[in-house]
Amino acid sequence: MKLLFLTEFFPSDENKVFTGGVEARSYYTVNQAKKDFSIKVIASSSKQIPATNFSVFTRIIYLFIAFYKALITDFDLIEASNVVVYLPAWLAGKIKRKPVIIWVPDVLGKSWFDFGWFVGIFGYLMEKLYLSLSWDGVIALSHSTKTKLLEAKIKTKKITIVHGGIDPQEFKHSKKISKFKKTTICCIARLVKTKRIDILIKAFAALPQQSQLQLTIIGRGPQKEFLLRLIKENRLQEQVNIIDSLPRHKLIESLQHSCLFCLPSVVEGFGLATIEAMACGLPVVLADIPINQEITNFGQGCLFFHPDNPTDLTNKLKLLLTDNHLYLEKQQQAKVLASTYSWQKAYQQTKTFYETCLSL
Repeated sequence: MKLLFLTEFFPSDENKVFTGGVEARSYYTVNQAKKDFSIKVIASSSKQIPATNFSVFTRIIYLFIAFYKALITDFDLIEASNVVVYLPAWLAGKIKRKPVIIWVPDVLGKSWFDFGWFVGIFGYLMEKLYLSLSWDGVIALSHSTKTKLLEAKIKTKKITIVHGGIDPQEFKHSKKISKFKKTTICCIARLVKTKRIDILIKAFAALPQQSQLQLTIIGRGPQKEFLLRLIKENRLQEQVNIIDSLPRHKLIESLQHSCLFCLPSVVEGFGLATIEAMACGLPVVLADIPINQEITNFGQGCLFFHPDNPTDLTNKLKLLLTDNHLYLEKQQQAKVLASTYSWQKAYQQTKTFYETCLSL
């Protein structure tokens, strides 16, 4: 059985530097699927990863390239996992009369315009288009995403939910992990408006005893210069650092050496970095939005803050940094919760769905 994966980004070497949760899911799903299917992956070679005005043109070019490559590839089922490749996958599937499945991390709607008007119009129209097409199967990353898809009246014969996961082997360690010298709060996110990294920096600026604290932000994106100015304005150059990207093993080490994880984002399909942080034994602080309630089983291993309130975020960070009993309680909850997520489990659910769609 031949499966074709149409995606935008896919790691090109063993360092596994992921652009985000979509690429991570594609990588681990493909690796699991290799033992059961003949696999072909079509991905972009573009370095224009952030959603900027210029990147729209490279993405339009890739849309046509992806369609052509899919058209000349022999497959029994095609899966597309990004708004850029949904249309070429649909066209290729219809022309070749093969089932087409899409994996959907989130439905952004008007949140597309947080990336700017030009990017927003492109993303918004592409999303509207794929929501109007008929699909043989749809995999939603969460209940929250499925709800949005149903509200948008997506046309599909079948829809299922498959959460993201982790590879437990990546988080195993044979000796005790030492923490950074300074108590470190870690955040992993693309530097875009919806991730609200500015809220985290403002909240961090209000924490007491800053000289003993460190905020490490791992990610890249169009908001980097704005965030660097904000750091400078708050005189936090010694306490806050931004790292563009890290090889997979270094990223996990950075989490393991940290004390807390915080993701202030208000637009998430799942929040894979949150589960990875929990697998490293970190309590997390998250915006109080439906998807975060879902993936944490309503607060296991975490504290929620009001999304638009930096003061509330400061208070929740301070609480975990000063209340050792609460910290240990949330740390234990985080480890237990993370153990319920795995890429192997996610793949088995995905494989069953593939087989169902192939039998239609």
